[in-house]
Amino acid sequence: MSQQTFQILSLLASAATWATALIALMSLLSIRSQQKAAHRPELTPTRQIIHAIASASNGAPSYWTWTEIETEEAVAPNSSEPARPTKAVLRERYGVRLFNLGTGAAKDISIEWKFAIEQLVQRINQLSQRSFAEIYIEHDIKRQTLSLKTKTGEGASYFLKHDRHSRHDYILPCSIENKGHKVFLPLWYIELVSMYLYLAFTQKEKEEDMDDNILEIELLAKFADIAGNRYSKRFKLRTKPMIYTHSEPPTFEALLVPSCSGKEKAPG
Repeated sequence: MSQQTFQILSLLASAATWATALIALMSLLSIRSQQKAAHRPELTPTRQIIHAIASASNGAPSYWTWTEIETEEAVAPNSSEPARPTKAVLRERYGVRLFNLGTGAAKDISIEWKFAIEQLVQRINQLSQRSFAEIYIEHDIKRQTLSLKTKTGEGASYFLKHDRHSRHDYILPCSIENKGHKVFLPLWYIELVSMYLYLAFTQKEKEEDMDDNILEIELLAKFADIAGNRYSKRFKLRTKPMIYTHSEPPTFEALLVPSCSGKEKAPG
């Protein structure tokens, strides 16, 4: 065998070795990708009904409570079966239900709420002056507080920074945790939205003058899968009023409608 032939055969053998190594590497990467997809959580909220009732008061209410409809059997968003409502149940806090549609658990979840408070506070104070409701809300940006006062002397103060963030240990897939995992809406959001709708309906504001864009709140969820890969997802939730009752105390019903405003990603 000539030296030239030997060199050609050596090159072919080396190329075959490299090709085999490349195929093995691609197989390992494919397996890793499949394993990561198998563990990946997929968090999403769903539409919820709000039943709101004001505290008893001689004038403008100073406190509102939101409740939701209990169902005979909680149904995940991807189910074809409709939820069967039974009765409204008073809860300590109104919570947004997060469902995990993925196959893996989400862990180490941090929740952050973002909301244009100043815009809604200004609108409420404008409506209050126009209707002589004698309600005043003060937003202290430096101290991060929100103070509500009424002519009857009733009122409340909210510490915004303590209600913007929360942490949760884990959210299981909805095949296991089929009622969803509740993350509480900030109390100041409930109060501001309720007060705005009370004033708007009390003075019979025209539908075209009511702006539900200012009722939109953003939820930022950051979480990890069981392998430690990090993700984040951003949602916008908007309160859409359906009916307002001029009773004593006043009540209203609304829909809390979510939309996804940011794709899920795994940082770095």
